Amino acid sequence: MNYCKLLLLIAVCIAFCVAVIGQGVPALKTVLPSGDLLVPTGKVNLKAHKIALGDNVYTLSGNVHVKANNMTVDADEASYDVARNIVAARGNVVFTTDKGASVRGEGMQVNIVTRHWEFLEWSTAFTANSLGKPFLDSLYASGAKVEGLPNEIIASDTHLTTCNNLEHPHYEIRAGELDIFPGDKIIARNCEVFLLGKMLFRIPWFFISLRDYRSPIVPEFGSNDTEGYYMRLRYQYVMNDDNYGNIRLDTTTKRGEGLGIDHFYTLPGGKGEIFLYGRDLLKEYVVRVDHKQLFTPIDLNVDFHADIRQDSQFTDTPTTITSLSLNLTGPSTQPMWRAGYSTQKTAGVYGSDSTSANLSYTAPAAGGNLQYNTDYSSYGSSGGTAKNQDMWNHLSWDRQFNAGTLNLRVDEHPYLGQQFFTGIQKLPTVTFETDAQKLEMNIFQNIPTRMTVGWGYFDERPGDIRLNRYLFEVNSTPATIKMGSTNLSLNADLRQTFYGDKDNTAMYYMTSSVRLQTQLGPWQHQLSFQRQQSDGYTPFQFDSVYPGESITDSLQYITERQKIYVSGGKDLLFERWQDVAIRTDSALDARWSMQNSAAYDPNGQSWRDLVSDITFRDNPRGTAQLGTRY
Repeated sequence: MNYCKLLLLIAVCIAFCVAVIGQGVPALKTVLPSGDLLVPTGKVNLKAHKIALGDNVYTLSGNVHVKANNMTVDADEASYDVARNIVAARGNVVFTTDKGASVRGEGMQVNIVTRHWEFLEWSTAFTANSLGKPFLDSLYASGAKVEGLPNEIIASDTHLTTCNNLEHPHYEIRAGELDIFPGDKIIARNCEVFLLGKMLFRIPWFFISLRDYRSPIVPEFGSNDTEGYYMRLRYQYVMNDDNYGNIRLDTTTKRGEGLGIDHFYTLPGGKGEIFLYGRDLLKEYVVRVDHKQLFTPIDLNVDFHADIRQDSQFTDTPTTITSLSLNLTGPSTQPMWRAGYSTQKTAGVYGSDSTSANLSYTAPAAGGNLQYNTDYSSYGSSGGTAKNQDMWNHLSWDRQFNAGTLNLRVDEHPYLGQQFFTGIQKLPTVTFETDAQKLEMNIFQNIPTRMTVGWGYFDERPGDIRLNRYLFEVNSTPATIKMGSTNLSLNADLRQTFYGDKDNTAMYYMTSSVRLQTQLGPWQHQLSFQRQQSDGYTPFQFDSVYPGESITDSLQYITERQKIYVSGGKDLLFERWQDVAIRTDSALDARWSMQNSAAYDPNGQSWRDLVSDITFRDNPRGTAQLGTRY
């Protein structure tokens, strides 16, 4: 009996131990191959030496590569939590954002849906293209912590420099807080400026606009004819991420001192700039306002610009120029519309006034596409009153059929009292365009051919010629015949027009060309013949065609570092030779290049100028060019 109790006690203890130990054993993981993974949020590509799945979490190790939503993560190890949409990586991590910037560190995590990511002990090189103006080189950055959102990067305890000597940079800025808005601005707070390892000064903040080339804190010195010698100073202020700017002080030898403020602001759905500047006791001033706003509920973009400036530089009476513009853009999908208005008025010794407005509309209609736009302008001078007006209305509709495209067009110029008008009104025109393939014309199966038939009522000014015009046109795409290293290209176009005048006049126009091209290694020879002829009569100037016939010959020698071109020809109709021209392009090395060109005139038996250009390119820093003419 005692033995039975002992065996029962041992069995209970064993069961208890198994239960306790079993709670610490992870769920069985399934080993998987690399490849694409389809999840509710989209496609995720997983690659690694080893991939295992357990509790809806993928564990990757060895040469890990994860790609999702145009973002990539490369690391030694990583995990992907499907439920939380989180990728966490460790060891030699390289993360490439959807904007193209790469960040390096030892550990990071990213939410592949919200695109929010976070690094500890990080470094990166923001390329000039990923940031925007005024950067010409990469911006190197490193720090203790950085995190990113789709349109913002936030970092702390950051080191910034454009010097590629990262171990011992010639200069750097250390910022306690850093906000980067790609393509918009960089704002740094609690900054220390270092030169050759020594701290020069502290500044509470500074910002860099990525939308222009202006230096943020460095004074500008120089001279020009208007101001003489000048010095421009800027003091930056940062109220918050949405309100910041410059206080500007200028001193010049010819125009005195100037004071201004340049304020940038951001509103929900919009942003803008306000610039105020004056000098010489406000005898000269500038007031400028730029604002862009998106009204999301109605998909409307508004772009407003106002500029008022007064200048007394050239006359005793100040000249005031006022410019206003407003542009509205509707939905980005059809039906689409745009509208714009602008005006400029000059008041002073000389006055002028000009106004323009436009409206465009695109929408599907009757199985095709409808487009309408109108342009209005007025302009005048002498007292600032507009006297001349001009307006155009354009309407077009096209529809695709199996056999071709039907197009209707109206170009109307209403009479608004102008004294002189030059142009062509189409009231209306109808054309049908097709090709040999759509018409299944086997006779042209080896020569792609386009054909157009049409009718229109045209009004040509000056001349006040109003007539019906009928059109038949055939255009052939160049046909090429290959003969070893030589290609023979043939092309011909024919246009026939008929007119509804009392004489029922007509005119045909024909062009043809033949080109023979031979390629032998770096050498290329090309011989071309072109002919243009017409017959009949047209009452319209825009239909007039001048005959011509010419032959040209060229020889080219092209290698990776050397290009030589020699060409010449003759106008067979007027019996005149074309210049015999020669040009050489030489790449001396990766940065130095030289171009030389000269020509000989066989008709006048004289040489043209010899032109030489030497170019030094050090992208993206700049380009220097020296040219001579002899």
